[in-house]
Amino acid sequence: MEGDVVPLGDNKIFFQTSKAAKDKELADYERWAFPYGEAQREKLQSLLLELFPKESVPSTLVPFLTWKELYEDALKKTQSLQRLIPGLLIVQKKYKRLLRKENMATYLAVAIADAEIDERCEYPSAEFIREQALEIDEIIKVSDNSENNQSNSLTGSKGSNLLKRIRELIGKG
Repeated sequence: MEGDVVPLGDNKIFFQTSKAAKDKELADYERWAFPYGEAQREKLQSLLLELFPKESVPSTLVPFLTWKELYEDALKKTQSLQRLIPGLLIVQKKYKRLLRKENMATYLAVAIADAEIDERCEYPSAEFIREQALEIDEIIKVSDNSENNQSNSLTGSKGSNLLKRIRELIGKG
């Protein structure tokens, strides 16, 4: 963390960060969250509000951005949804007040679509996201059961096909 350390007794636990450093950190986060700028933000917010009509923009963006970060971190380790989901289920338990398990599949479907868009910012329809969320939810249930039973009846093809369909829909397939 940039800034000056303000000592509190012998403990150096508080940091003062300059306004410029805070502004840079915010700009970096905005670039990560919305690499295609305001158009992407607006389309994403519209999609999230269509998927969660009883929610507000902040109450959908915060969990979405959290899932996006978790998904991107998990994706660095594996490209398979079957391998990704058990780890995400563990992490979800740590954030259970923020990341409700019943919405996990929908947010993951949006995060997957978000990872695949380009400068055109053409997100799939809410209906398509809901369909993909049902498939992800099936993988989640199997992952939950396999965690308890140590058996997994799904092959890796279901998650691979899901990613392939999203890429094709967005025009990257």
